[in-house]
Amino acid sequence: GKLLIEQAGKKAYTLKLGREEKVLACWERACKLSRNDAGTAILIDEADDVFNSDLVQGTTDRTNKARINAALENSKKLTVWTTNSLRSMDAAIIRRFHFVLKVGYPPRAQMEKLAQGALAKSLSEENISRLVNTENLSPALVAQVGEIVDNLQGNKVKFPEDSLMSLLEDILKAQGFGQLAAATKKIRKFDPALSNSDTDLEALSEGLKEAGAGRLCLYGPPGTGKTEFCHWLAKKLERPLIMKKASDLLNCYVGGTEHNIAAAFEEAKRENAVLLFDEIDSFLQDRRTANHSWEVTQVNEFLTQMESYEGYLVATTNLLDLMDNACLRRFDLKAKLDYMTDDQAEEMYRRQAQKWKFSVGDEVNNLRKIRNLSPGDFAAIDRRLRFTKVVSGEKIVDMLKVEAQLKEGQFSAARRTIGFLDN
Repeated sequence: GKLLIEQAGKKAYTLKLGREEKVLACWERACKLSRNDAGTAILIDEADDVFNSDLVQGTTDRTNKARINAALENSKKLTVWTTNSLRSMDAAIIRRFHFVLKVGYPPRAQMEKLAQGALAKSLSEENISRLVNTENLSPALVAQVGEIVDNLQGNKVKFPEDSLMSLLEDILKAQGFGQLAAATKKIRKFDPALSNSDTDLEALSEGLKEAGAGRLCLYGPPGTGKTEFCHWLAKKLERPLIMKKASDLLNCYVGGTEHNIAAAFEEAKRENAVLLFDEIDSFLQDRRTANHSWEVTQVNEFLTQMESYEGYLVATTNLLDLMDNACLRRFDLKAKLDYMTDDQAEEMYRRQAQKWKFSVGDEVNNLRKIRNLSPGDFAAIDRRLRFTKVVSGEKIVDMLKVEAQLKEGQFSAARRTIGFLDN
């Protein structure tokens, strides 16, 4: 409010008003005293307290509604009222303000700058990212966290960073903000040359950047790089990536899922981000097979939001056949990411062999015989090598073969038959 008044070239006078004071009389007196001073304006904070000061406890009747309405209509003094919520304010009062402006949370990029300035000396980039990605984080809360950290350091208290993060999470929970955002998952480096897609991904990224918007549906088997492509694409487009999973959207209350879907699109607009819905088939199943009304309404809400969204939208799925046809039709492009070709699998093996410190030998011929390999299989082996010892490339190829066979169900338990056993 003060900044708004200063930007208007005026000096702000703040009225310190309490619930028990005669606030209207105070404001009216201030307006009269400064009526000839065009260079000043009045700021009244916590307006919901002011307008609710005469409410009778337990009712919604107001004894001074006419006076408030008249005061707002007749005042010629620039006055800025601030409030955290309009829910308890009468609609007739709200209508009498010339402007009603909603001040939302700053974009994450701006919040990150604020957090870096306040916490860079105390928290790692990963933990600052967790803080910034926490829902409903405000600049005031970042400043409060910075003050807490400074006080701890000023008193020469050596807090391990993990303990400090736990303390910050308790503060957030106490204020109703819930838990800190989870640590950002490290995404493997994506290389379009190692992705077996029916679409030229490099050309696609260039076309999307030129167009300024686009709606994509990526489908194909698990582990083929759909999510990694989205992170790569966001960097190519020079946009932040907002990823929403079913757990972020599905809500047990009526209308809750629809609200979360709308909020996801609104967040992406505010952040000017690439919006990714991961495993979208989990909440956009075909409405013809729906068993409950809410299964239909959440698909309808997504379609409505999708139609009016003018940014970058990407959805991924392993089960394209389960998705609602109307949703699929509204995607500008459906791109398949399939299992790697033999050449791609060999190239990835050679690259990984350098990291694993193996020399490539004749085992590569056996590698080329393995069907249905994906980048995710190589990533699984890479994680396994952190805690197991492997002495040869042949063993690595055997591991990859097992990964591929597991996907094909070749190691599933044999079906048990009911009846007599053969002798």
